[in-house]
Amino acid sequence: MNLLHILFNHALAAGQDPAITPLPRSSTFDSLTQLLDRILQVGLLFGGVVVVIMIGFSAILFMTAGADPERRNKAKDVLKWTVIGYAIIVSSWLIITTVSSFFGVDIQKP
Repeated sequence: MNLLHILFNHALAAGQDPAITPLPRSSTFDSLTQLLDRILQVGLLFGGVVVVIMIGFSAILFMTAGADPERRNKAKDVLKWTVIGYAIIVSSWLIITTVSSFFGVDIQKP
């Protein structure tokens, strides 16, 4: 069963013609900024959790590498790409905050 089938049956059960069911009109500029703010918050939270997990994974790889230089290099690479990814996440937040303040849109305000 796919999503269109579920939506189609839901509209029929509600007594509406699914071909002419209007979409909700709640996409104002304020709700768009709130949506972007929420996406930014969730993205930063998710990214932070992934960074902590990957740093722990890199530490485990490094501790279990012993004297094997190949495994040590793999652990260093994981840590390096984790730090680069975190820098990209923080940079995206900085860019979005700077652009929004430049245009006078406060996305941090509820």
